Amino acid sequence: MSDVQTVASCNSPRSVSLCIPTIGEIFRIYGPAYLKKFADSMSSDQIKAMVAIMRCRTPNSGIVVYRCQQCQKLHHVLKSCGNRHCPVCQGGKAKAWLQNQLEQLLPCAYFMLTFTYRPSGTSSYKPLPVSAEEFIRRFLQHVLPSGFQKVRHFGFAHPRAKTQWEGLSMLVTVTLNMVYVLTVTAKPLVEKPTLKCPECGGELTCLGFVASAPRRLTEFDTS
Repeated sequence: MSDVQTVASCNSPRSVSLCIPTIGEIFRIYGPAYLKKFADSMSSDQIKAMVAIMRCRTPNSGIVVYRCQQCQKLHHVLKSCGNRHCPVCQGGKAKAWLQNQLEQLLPCAYFMLTFTYRPSGTSSYKPLPVSAEEFIRRFLQHVLPSGFQKVRHFGFAHPRAKTQWEGLSMLVTVTLNMVYVLTVTAKPLVEKPTLKCPECGGELTCLGFVASAPRRLTEFDTS
């Protein structure tokens, strides 16, 4: 995140029909009714994820206060939830992860196997609209219990394997009787991302966090 941005969103059931709602907006509009109806049959991880996404980057999540070092103007930024299932918070991390995977591709063919289930008597799949309740139910099916990971790597791809990818790439290339070309480039310096003032472009300094609401919905306290 390189600057401070103000994002307009759909905030009511009426406005949802006028634009494409985000998952957070769907949860904020229909989530409270869903929780009251199904909370007893939901896991604590599902409730925590749902409440976090409902609060993410809203006044209920609190505000982070910044001051521009150049123009001295104060900026108030809505706090992110940081939940690993929140598509808004994890978007940047997902892009960085994908870029890292692309840089580690070996010079060989890759295959992906997808297993699907089709009920008996159904000859084809048709895209059908679902209710908000059904959408939330399907989303929560992907909420993993604490300690579980969505993607795991084994062998030479394990993060602790300390694999020399350049050497491994050379071995695969030679094994497949292909020509291996060694290119040496300086590793670019990765600058620490900083927030910039939208008024003058100066660097922002964090002054602190202002809480504006309880961290949990009291009727769904999972502590």
